[in-house]
This record gives sequence, C-alpha cells and structure tokens, in this order.
Amino acid sequence: MRRLVRLTCTILLGIIVFSASVSAEDNPAVIPASRGGWWAQRHEEKKLRIEQGDVDLIFIGDSITHNFEKPEYQEVWQKYYGKRRAVNLGYSGDRTENVLYRLQHGEIDGISPKVAVLMIGTNNTDAKNYPTTHNAEQLAEGMTAIIKTLREKLPRTKILFLATFPYGEAPNKRRAINDEASRIASKIADGKYIHYLDINDEFLNPDKTMSSVIMPDYLHPTPASQWLWARAMEPKLAELMGDNPFKLNRTLELRQKVDSNCPKGNCSDIIAVLDNRPAFKVLLPENILVNGQWYNQSVSDPLSIYFHVVPGTWNVTDQGIEGRYTVKDIDITVSLDKGGSEIYVTLTVTNTGDEELRDIWANICMALHALPGSGPDNPGWINTEFLSDSVPLDRTLQGRYWFENVTPIGLLALTDNKGWVAMHPYPENPDADAVELYSFSPSEKANARACAVRSLDGQSYCFQAWNSPCRYCTPCPGSACMHLHPFLAEVLKPNTSTSISGIIGVYYGGELRSLRERIDRFLTKTK
Repeated sequence: MRRLVRLTCTILLGIIVFSASVSAEDNPAVIPASRGGWWAQRHEEKKLRIEQGDVDLIFIGDSITHNFEKPEYQEVWQKYYGKRRAVNLGYSGDRTENVLYRLQHGEIDGISPKVAVLMIGTNNTDAKNYPTTHNAEQLAEGMTAIIKTLREKLPRTKILFLATFPYGEAPNKRRAINDEASRIASKIADGKYIHYLDINDEFLNPDKTMSSVIMPDYLHPTPASQWLWARAMEPKLAELMGDNPFKLNRTLELRQKVDSNCPKGNCSDIIAVLDNRPAFKVLLPENILVNGQWYNQSVSDPLSIYFHVVPGTWNVTDQGIEGRYTVKDIDITVSLDKGGSEIYVTLTVTNTGDEELRDIWANICMALHALPGSGPDNPGWINTEFLSDSVPLDRTLQGRYWFENVTPIGLLALTDNKGWVAMHPYPENPDADAVELYSFSPSEKANARACAVRSLDGQSYCFQAWNSPCRYCTPCPGSACMHLHPFLAEVLKPNTSTSISGIIGVYYGGELRSLRERIDRFLTKTK
C-alpha cells in the first residue's frame, strides 16, 4: 500500500529538523501501549487511589513528574500541591502511547478534578534508550491525542499543557524536535478548557545552554530546580484552580550585633532575621579603602580597619536603623529601611579632614553565618537554607566548604558585560590550598552591580546590589561570606560628602532572570 508522505523542514535554533506527516494508523505515538513489571503495578495502585476520589488536581507525565514522589522532592510538592488534593500520575520512562493507555484503562475514571497538568514527550525522542523515536509531527499528534482523551473523559476539567522541558547542555536535534512538537500541539489550546504554558526559559541560560546545576543529566530537574517549575507555573495554575497563588510571605527584622567588641550593639554589623532565625549578617561597611589603602585609625592596631569593632551611635526606628560613626577624618552615616524581605541602604561618607581623599571604595560584607561570641547569648549561627548544617562553626572549615561547594556553582556576581558569573576571588579560580588564608583580593575591574548566593533547595537567593560600579571578591578560603566593593568617589574634597544606595535581602523569585529584573528596577529607580 502506498502512503503519501509530506516532508517538511523546520529550522529551530540553527538545527534542521525533518518531520513527516502521517496518518494516525501509521503513528505509534498515538497507539495506546502498556508496559509490564513495576509499571503495571503502579497503574493498579493509581487506579485504587483514583477510586477513593477527593481529587482536585492531577499531574500527568513521565519521570520528571514521577520524581515528585521522591523524599527529596516532597517539600515543594507539599508546599504547592499538598493542600490542593493532588495526585501524581507521572511514570518514569513513559511516552505518549503509554499515557494514552493509562487514561483509557481506568486511571482517571470517576473523578472530575479542577485541573490536569500535562507534560510529556521527551522519551518519544530518546534514541539512546528506545528502539524507535518519533518526529515532531508524530509527537505532536501523540500530545494532542492525550489532550483530546482528557477532554472526553474529564469534560469539566481544565487542562494545563506544558511544553516539553528542554533536553541537553546546548541546543540539539532532540530538543528542537520536542520544542517543535510542543509548538504544533499548542494550537489545540482554546483559552477556556485547554491552556498552553512554556516555562522552558526558567531552566536555560540566555544563550539557551543549560547548567548542570539545574539538571545534572540535562534532562531531570534537581529538587532545587523543581522549585523553578512550581513557581513559574503557579500563577497560571492558581488561576485555573480558582484559588490564590502560593507564595512565601516573609518580612525581615533588623537587629544589631552585640558581643564583647560591641557591647552596646553599635558596630557596623546588622543581622537580618526571618521567621525568628538569623538569615544573614551585613557589615555596612566592613571597611573603607582610600587611595589604595584600607583606611585605619591606628597603624599599631590593624583591627581598627574593620568597622565592625568600631563603636558608633545607632538608633532603631519604625522603618529600620540609622547609624553614624567616625574613623579618623571620615564620617559615615547609614540609613536602613525595611521592605518585606529586603532592606534599602543609603551609605554616606563625609570628608571631615583638611585634605582631599582619593579613590574611595567601601567594602560591604554579607555573611550567612556568625561565629560564636562571648557569653551564652551569642552561640553563633548558620543559615541552613544556604549552608549545610553539618558545617561546624569554625571559620576555616566553613570557608573551605563555601569555596569548594558553593562558590563554583551558586555564588555569583552580576557583571555589566557578561551577566551572572561565578564569583571566585581571582579570575583564574585558584586552588584553595594554594592561597593564603583570608585573601580578599577583588576582581580587577569594577564591572559588577550585585552578587548573590543560591539556597541549597533553589528556593531563594541572598543578594546585595548597589547603584555604583563594584569590584567583587570572596575570602579564599576564609569564612562563608561574599563581598562587594562599591565605588564611592574619585576625589572627595574637605567638608564634602558622597552617597550610594543599595538593596540587600532574600529574593524568593527563584530564578536569576527575575532576580536581575528586580535589581534592574532598583538601579533604574536610584540612578
């Protein structure tokens, strides 16, 4: 029997993808197919769960969806979907034909959920683990067949159809086929019962490459990256569910450090507290650089260059904290205003001396830990959202953990020319063992505006940003902190002042792109 085949050529991301239009009878992606072993057992178990009813939300997919049932993925599932009476119908290794079989053999019978989330397709194009693969048009027909089956069996359920998640470290043929299939199948969306959502950019860099931090195998999101999925989908899902979007509502409290060095809490250390637990410490500033030298009170007392041991005069206000202190002939005033999970900082430096001061920089230190102080009220702390709770309160060990585990993948500086870059203390990324302890050498160019560190679960970023060009560094391999050196003035004449503005806090947007947008809004506002 002769078949009429129409070949089409689609250029996607610089890759040529050939697809064939064939009838449904010739397309295995639309022919329901079962699997044996654990798959058949899971199918029976899910049918029993469905028979119990009380289902408002179902997730249909492959291993990417199935992973939500693993213990390390349960936090995001419970926070976003636990109260929505959700059932996970994801099966590792499934293709469109397997999903069709499940839906047509009792897996959604007798229920009427508010929403069905569907994300499927990557296994249909996997030539490594399957004897056959499907082209874009075949895969799109499989996706469409699933959606039509859902509409037939669940006529009152709204369908949220997600584009197949990206595959591969860089744009490739398989990813292009998946993208094209999703695009073709998306045409079935009617905006009433069928809705299409493409969140793939949440997992990709601007050049469409993918970091192994997001998906180590370039296919499956990590538990941390699953937060990206949940957050990106949440506004649309909440709309379809008819409920309020889930979001973390947290507000910072500001406290001053109190220990033997600053018994009245009047040094430059400010501790930000979330949910009654310390979130981060920021030194405003830790020290000032003038004409290439750290500005100090006394050559005989090197510690005097660090303002967190220099008492000042501080007042707590309804909005935040205001402080003032003097080192030699520099007068420093700091104003901190609270705003949700962020604080807004104005740092002003005044030359009270008789001579010009040149090439002035501030060193703003932000730490996610505090070493034990004197007395039982200062036991020290670690923000375990960002640092492992197995790291002891030891400066060197904590710093080594920071350098070896966090800096290369999750400690970043936002630069003007390259965007987010790994925030190592030296451009050549030295071996920690070969660097003198507590080396604070900054980047050579002042081309940064912000720095950030990603939490262990990917849920948030701790960050600081300034409306002035900054150099950046992190102690190598010293304590777990990150530094920006914002520029204050090229020349500061006697009895004149200069000011910079900053924003410091915890960002719960989840992805770097939206964090950068937040920072850009701040920079635009404070120009």
